[in-house]
Amino acid sequence: MTHSTGSLRLKKERFKQISVCERRKGDDQKIMTNFTRIAFLLAVITALVLASCGGGSPAVDDGGTNGSDTDTDGDTDGDTDSDTDTDTDTDTDTNCDESDFEVAGTTVDMLILLDRSNSMCNQDLWDDVTDAITDITAQMHEQVNFGLMVFPTLSCTNSPVYNQCGSPSGATVPFDAADPAGEIADLLGPNDVSCCGGTPTAAALSAAETYLNSVSDGLQKFVLLATDGAPACNPLLDGSSCDCVVEPSNCDQPGMNLNCLDDADTYTAAASLYTGGYPVYVIGVGASIDWATVMDEIASQGGTTGYYEAADPSAFVNTLQTIVGDVVSCEFDIDWDSLSDDASQDPNMVNFYGDGGLIPYDEDCEDGSGWHWIDSDTVEFCEGSCADLKSGAWETVTATFGCESIPIE
Repeated sequence: MTHSTGSLRLKKERFKQISVCERRKGDDQKIMTNFTRIAFLLAVITALVLASCGGGSPAVDDGGTNGSDTDTDGDTDGDTDSDTDTDTDTDTDTNCDESDFEVAGTTVDMLILLDRSNSMCNQDLWDDVTDAITDITAQMHEQVNFGLMVFPTLSCTNSPVYNQCGSPSGATVPFDAADPAGEIADLLGPNDVSCCGGTPTAAALSAAETYLNSVSDGLQKFVLLATDGAPACNPLLDGSSCDCVVEPSNCDQPGMNLNCLDDADTYTAAASLYTGGYPVYVIGVGASIDWATVMDEIASQGGTTGYYEAADPSAFVNTLQTIVGDVVSCEFDIDWDSLSDDASQDPNMVNFYGDGGLIPYDEDCEDGSGWHWIDSDTVEFCEGSCADLKSGAWETVTATFGCESIPIE
């Protein structure tokens, strides 16, 4: 029995020990549970404090009552759309909602009247002059509608001698050609038209007026005369008393009166063009300086005060650029109708770009390098940006609507 009693006591002692351990474990669990509850409550309180102070992670949108997000769109930003960026459009980028719309510069027509007489090749001018014309027409075709008329006519030949004073019957490349700049480049290429014959300038100017009168596109029109010598090719002049344009003089020889200076008829033709609304610019190439007085008078009668001297190829390129730039307009008409029906015509939401680069807004052109409004649907480029446009620095000018106009810095 003693053995049995001892066993019972041992069991009881073990039971007591187990009970005490279980109670201690239960107490520990209660303590841990309390600590967990306290930690959770502290975390909640901390989160609420951070949210009220604007710190921590963004609050979940609760329909307009949670933290700084006071909108009702269901996302976590503070704007009124349903995306996750911070602008007010419905895309997921950070830009305002821009759309392209149409702007149109005041395009003009320019007819290049090109002297291709033999002296243009004799002075090694032809290739440089035609290369410059090809480059400028390609560069500026967005701002200017170019046409080309060469004289003498394309039927002129040097061998055999034929139609050396022939007048053109129309534009060699018309304004409405499918690709005027491309056709001019093809025509003036190294294996195509070249020099021939004399210099029927008066007849060419008259032919230019006839052609321009036939064009009804509503655009302002100009003539650019590029020539290297004095006008001639008038069979009605008296060779024995005229000023002969060749040395040694041979105008008094039979049939050589075509070398007589045909200044009077040329002045009359230039004046007729100007009266008809077609100003005439004159570039005197190479040795034309010998006839500077005549060149000046042609320009004066044509309404452009004086001729441009281009004694060498680089001067011709610069002069051609200057004249073409002079006729390019720096005003652009805004086509509000090209916007969607629900778009407001807000002038403060327009931006301009030259070949994709921003042209900033410059109120009243105070800085002189941007653009400004001159009426409700017309924009004018200021002096600096206008100069870039005229120089051909930009081939295209585009505009967008939807973002606030970016001012010049």
